[in-house]
Amino acid sequence: MIVYINLNSIHHGFTSKLNNYEYSSYLGLISNKVTLLQREEVIQLFEDRENFKYTLESKKMEFDEKLKLLTLE
Repeated sequence: MIVYINLNSIHHGFTSKLNNYEYSSYLGLISNKVTLLQREEVIQLFEDRENFKYTLESKKMEFDEKLKLLTLE
């Protein structure tokens, strides 16, 4: 669900990069700024911050590849 929520803005065409959409929780989760998000709990689900970013980037690349295939058909 966390991956889906953070990639939703890309899926719906609001942005093409994870860190460009100001209304996404992604920036709050990867930063050290004060937030109301339960950052540590979310990051722990992915082991650490780098793995969280890697997981989302990987899923974004999968989405991009599927989209490319659909547009070629």
